[in-house]
Amino acid sequence: MPDATPGNRRGTPGPDRASLTIVGTGMKVWAHMTEEALEAIRLAEKVHYVVADAMTERRLRELNTAAEQLPSYLPGRPRRETYALWVDIILGSLRAGHRTCAAAYGHPGVFVQFSRDAIRRAREEGFPAVMLPGISAEACLICDLLVDPGPGGWQSYSAALFLSRQPIFDTGTPLVLWQLRVVGQPGPPAEIDRVGLVALTELLLRSYGPDHRVVVYEASRNPAVEPVSQYLPLGQLAGVRFRRSATLYVPPLEG
Repeated sequence: MPDATPGNRRGTPGPDRASLTIVGTGMKVWAHMTEEALEAIRLAEKVHYVVADAMTERRLRELNTAAEQLPSYLPGRPRRETYALWVDIILGSLRAGHRTCAAAYGHPGVFVQFSRDAIRRAREEGFPAVMLPGISAEACLICDLLVDPGPGGWQSYSAALFLSRQPIFDTGTPLVLWQLRVVGQPGPPAEIDRVGLVALTELLLRSYGPDHRVVVYEASRNPAVEPVSQYLPLGQLAGVRFRRSATLYVPPLEG
């Protein structure tokens, strides 16, 4: 009996049927993909993905046998060069006349540059292209830390941007700093950048002081594993151990 997976039921490719849908797989394996994203993956003739774990990769291949992993980060090269390569691969599927889906972990529009670049390029060439939302690390943080960005406002930066621009910010409003591990790294994510982390800590100490309690947060990627929330004084931040996905949450000063 033939395989019924949509990726194996290809019609004749052509420019009239080619389209692009960018989806998010969410943070947690299996549990965070929306029905809309699942449908886009199932119906695609070409699926390109970049995800953070083997379980999500296996799930994508189960949903569609045409799923293919995008190449790894180019060694020793700026991340933007890898992103440009991914966009070229995705556009190649469109030009070949395929109904194309690209999947990225988390929310495909949050810290995912290639997704927006691919949609813009596709639209410029006349192909229909849309992005579907996914459950982001921010959505998980709000739930796990029981914080609300509504009443008191919300300040959100990448750690690298915050350190390089040193913007004026409000210590009476929660501050969220993303991608803490790669605060000073222009290339592929590697080890914790301790030099950059020390500089970031010193910058924050000027406004909050060493005893202000902060949270190093890591969203769970597995339904069987709890999220990690390390509560510690800001003065200890530069020496803390954490994984690549860690985010820094700085509560507002009281009073």
